[in-house]
Amino acid sequence: MAGAGADALASVLTGIAALDRGEYLDVDDATAGVAAAELVAAAHGTGDDRLSPAAKRWLGAAREEAKAVSPTVALRAVERIYAASELRDLWSEGSDTSEWHDHMRELSRRLEALE
Repeated sequence: MAGAGADALASVLTGIAALDRGEYLDVDDATAGVAAAELVAAAHGTGDDRLSPAAKRWLGAAREEAKAVSPTVALRAVERIYAASELRDLWSEGSDTSEWHDHMRELSRRLEALE
């Protein structure tokens, strides 16, 4: 089961990274992409403190499989989500957009350090 989860991480991230900027990326897919990228970063030892207890348990069982997911693909997915997505649009409508922008830039930096 852990391996299937890691395969799902790779599938989500690869699918998002392959989208053209003009292609619609809905909030659910973008949110899944951010979560998957966080798991990839945490599998490599950066950002474990950002995970929920359930995500930490999953990662405890699937760390090696999650480490096999490319940080470069995760970074490309995060960049795509940050550039153009419904998630970005929704955060832009709120009063505290800096929180989301700061989180996405910080996640990008953590993934870049793994390349």
